[in-house]
Amino acid sequence: RREFFEMLGKLALVSLPAAAFLEACRRRRPRGQQPLPDVLYKVAVLPCADYGLDELLHAIKTGWDATDHPDVRGKRVVLKPNVIEFSPDRPINTDARFVDAVIRFLIDQGARDIVIAEGPANDRESETLWKRSGFKALADKHKVELVDLNYDNIVPVNHRIFPGRLLQDLFLTETLTTADVVISLPKMKTHKWAGLTLSLKNMF
Repeated sequence: RREFFEMLGKLALVSLPAAAFLEACRRRRPRGQQPLPDVLYKVAVLPCADYGLDELLHAIKTGWDATDHPDVRGKRVVLKPNVIEFSPDRPINTDARFVDAVIRFLIDQGARDIVIAEGPANDRESETLWKRSGFKALADKHKVELVDLNYDNIVPVNHRIFPGRLLQDLFLTETLTTADVVISLPKMKTHKWAGLTLSLKNMF
């Protein structure tokens, strides 16, 4: 329990810069423009004892039902795991068994089309990486598309958050811009430079 509350304290400290940044953005918006909304998201933190399919499906369904989840019925859903490289003796990437359970759950929820998309940063031999990490077999089993975002078409998207600023467009991959729903499936792990890597870096 002590470790849990210590972790909450650290997370609160991490969130302070983001809160200050959002408040600064609200103050600097030009007159007449709508302010940035105050958005609160309901989240779930659940234990999962192992990578057994039943255990994973139970945790996914429990978390899904307890949160403000997207409607995926009839939608094109892109799953973004963290697979920058693979090591057989160190759990450094999102486990394919977890993604397998997510795909099964989304199919049961009525998703029309599911895509696994990642842009490996370290191991750029993506075909070999997909095979070694189990994602090639997973994609074949469920007949879902497997996309290397490093070689995807790029689409400029006007973000309209900071009008009049130098950065007008964000350049995103076509796979992400054509998705109805994007679900990030990061790997929580230690990091040699940052100490800890959680979820935000997975969307880089």
